[in-house]
Amino acid sequence: MTQVLIVDDEVQIANGIAAQLAAEELGIGPVHKAYSAAQALALLAANAIGVVVTDIRMPEMDGIALLRAIKAKWPRTKVILLTGYADFEYARTAIREEATDYLLKPVRKEALADAVGRALAQSRLEWEEISSAEAAMRTLRGYMPELKGKLLADLTAGLRYGDEALRERLSWFELPHRPGDRCLLLLVRTELPPERCVDANGKALLEYGLENIAHEIFRSEFACWCCRDAYRHLVFLLSPPERAAGGGAGAGGELAPSPADDEALLRAAERCAVEFHAHAERYLRLRVTVYIGPLGEFPGQVQPMYERALSAVRRDGARSERYVVRAGEPAGDGLAPGYLRSLHEPPRLRSLLEIGDWDAARDKLTQALDEIAGEAGSGSEEQLAEVYHTFAAAVYAHLHKHGRRLSELLADERQEGWSGSPADPPLWSAAQLSAWAGRVLDRLREQAGGEQGGRHADIAAQLQQFAAAHLSEDLSLQRLADHVFMHPTHLSKIYKRETGEGISEYIARLRMERAAELLGSTDERIYEIGCKTGYMNANYFIKVFRKQYGATPQEYRERMRRGARMGDS
Repeated sequence: MTQVLIVDDEVQIANGIAAQLAAEELGIGPVHKAYSAAQALALLAANAIGVVVTDIRMPEMDGIALLRAIKAKWPRTKVILLTGYADFEYARTAIREEATDYLLKPVRKEALADAVGRALAQSRLEWEEISSAEAAMRTLRGYMPELKGKLLADLTAGLRYGDEALRERLSWFELPHRPGDRCLLLLVRTELPPERCVDANGKALLEYGLENIAHEIFRSEFACWCCRDAYRHLVFLLSPPERAAGGGAGAGGELAPSPADDEALLRAAERCAVEFHAHAERYLRLRVTVYIGPLGEFPGQVQPMYERALSAVRRDGARSERYVVRAGEPAGDGLAPGYLRSLHEPPRLRSLLEIGDWDAARDKLTQALDEIAGEAGSGSEEQLAEVYHTFAAAVYAHLHKHGRRLSELLADERQEGWSGSPADPPLWSAAQLSAWAGRVLDRLREQAGGEQGGRHADIAAQLQQFAAAHLSEDLSLQRLADHVFMHPTHLSKIYKRETGEGISEYIARLRMERAAELLGSTDERIYEIGCKTGYMNANYFIKVFRKQYGATPQEYRERMRRGARMGDS
């Protein structure tokens, strides 16, 4: 709910205006009060305030200056100006500075409610526009090239998408490629002449120009999709336009393309690559080498096609003597026998441990061990060591990042054959390695659960401290949740689980205890003690107090004083 701030340098007026606002009827949240512009700005910085009602005539900083400061930092906050002076110049200034409304004091309760209601309605319309589908689509279109590139980069890295999820993304990005299409992958390596010195901005401009040239040339023959890989190589996925539009052999049930068709595509890619190289040298003074990977099927063969092109780059070393290189056909899936694809493809073990997805980490290890079992005679001892090292490295990194040690996590494991040294893996079978890794993951899960419990205890303590310091203010569940940046329902459950008491019950008890303390230790009036403990209505305060202690506040005070006198005598 929208929070409201009342600003007036006269305390009684500010409190009176705040009391006029019927929070439930207007659907607003906490109503804050500030008695100077400086105090108002501090409250705005600490709370998500949507509407400010401020006096104009105030010392040091007046309401107009406060309005300007608010609009400069919180342009969506609505400001209603109040003044006791029917001055046209003030009204004109308020309109020019984009005040939402302008009211004369003393303001009637109905007029104030109407002004706040209009401000809320205006704010609601603005935020609905901001969050509307049309605005979201405008934002999405602005990020479209980056999002398209990220999807292709994921595919080249081996990230797997379900068919439906991939089709949905391709449709969103208006990409012509479809599962089963025949495609071709190109990898472009760039080199600056030694005499050219280019800063980061210059490099970004060169990359942008290079992509534009490539798109302009390749789109004459292909449907073109590009990204940058982790090495800043430019990667293109090309499909013949007619196949991309109508579906490839795998997608539409047509006859598979002949070797002659594939050779014609490779020749077309080479022609475009030669032209691309010439334009890059002529207009950007860049030397480019284009590695043309083998043809394959989208999306399953995108990663092996990329790996084959990357292998060609590695074979060439620091500099290629040619500027167009065919990377050759992949062997099988493009990866050597014995390579544990499931262990190294995204999401990686370190990432899974960092986000606490223990089950997914266990599944990844199981898949890798199953791969080893399915490849008899491919060096399973070395592969088991690879699994051990990869998993241990991920665990070490996770623990060290949080200031812990594996030896502390598994102090009892040394009796079971673990040396504790990452350079000296135990000679375990796949079953033993799986069992050990499972114990490590179980301990990490337990440790994370304990940390979460500690965080929940800290949150409960924070709420208790906040409530004790703000007893005279609104302490709704929403405000408490905003204080610790949590959802109200989730916060309520956590607090009840940690303390055994509901939040509202705790605040009610705290207020009553504080009121009883003030009644026994001060001569403050009953209504003043009620205000200090969050009860603005004196009659309601007396009713709640009587229900709690079986006596009115005055009766309770007299009883306490009689007891004190008897103790003194």
